[in-house]
Amino acid sequence: GLDDYMKVSQSWEADLRDANLSRASLSKYVQHSNVLNDIYTIPELDPTEEMDRFTATLWKYASQYNYTNGVDVKDGHDDAEEIRRMGFLVAHIAYIPSGYGRHAQLVQDAPWLYEFIRRNYWNAMESGSLNLFFEFIFALRQYGCTEDNDLMVRDGSRYFLHYFKELNFTWMPDTNAHNVGGDYNQILLPWAGIGALRRRQVEPIVPGSYGYGFKSALERGAAAVK
Repeated sequence: GLDDYMKVSQSWEADLRDANLSRASLSKYVQHSNVLNDIYTIPELDPTEEMDRFTATLWKYASQYNYTNGVDVKDGHDDAEEIRRMGFLVAHIAYIPSGYGRHAQLVQDAPWLYEFIRRNYWNAMESGSLNLFFEFIFALRQYGCTEDNDLMVRDGSRYFLHYFKELNFTWMPDTNAHNVGGDYNQILLPWAGIGALRRRQVEPIVPGSYGYGFKSALERGAAAVK
């Protein structure tokens, strides 16, 4: 049942009061919140008080977390792998209010989120990880940014199109004939290409939608996290 599902960690309340919570632990809770958004869209299920409290607490905690920025790598403060994982963490946080990219993002709803994406965008490009970099282009598109009105999206799209040309105009090159890493690894490149280049047609936030479920949970849980 839902009560059992919420027992993913008996210590979530204590963890989300810990200013030094690890990036890996926060990532676990972010993934959990994205799954909860699926549950919020099921009309036959009534969210529990703990679910709403968890959603509101996590969102507040995420807004105050001390994220490591990519520019710190060049200053020698942190290693590149940790920065890469931090980028994936923030990208998945962005999925929570947007319902995995279904809805538009508004800067005023989470200025810290928008600032992180802008500040770390070029570092994500320079990382060489297409799977990471597409997440940043994908996120900016949720803010209404396109090749026509945003330099970052325009340069990012050119970057992906250049790579597409280098792959002889295919997102599934025959470079993994033995399926090393399984089917998931096989689809990562086309997934990244489509995510980076496809223009958004966002869905409205209406009852029954992911965005509506998330915002409603925030409102219900707000009193518990003041």
